[in-house]
Amino acid sequence: MKHQKLKPLIDECRYEENLDSQVNLLYAINEKLSASDKLDLPSFITNDYVQRALDVIEEKLFDLDISNFCDGLTGGQARQIR
Repeated sequence: MKHQKLKPLIDECRYEENLDSQVNLLYAINEKLSASDKLDLPSFITNDYVQRALDVIEEKLFDLDISNFCDGLTGGQARQIR
């Protein structure tokens, strides 16, 4: 799928207020990514995780620098999200 076609889904997920809907959108977005870009999503996902995962996806797809966004994560969380 073209990266630009994912941007509306990413935006919809980012601004969705319901966590269950966010998680479902995140899974849908992750499914559409190439194997090398897919995230290893944990079984327990928080709103904070969704936002950071979307940042990582945007970085991968649109060559953005999000290194500052991952500073608050522990080593395992940062590795899992990156």
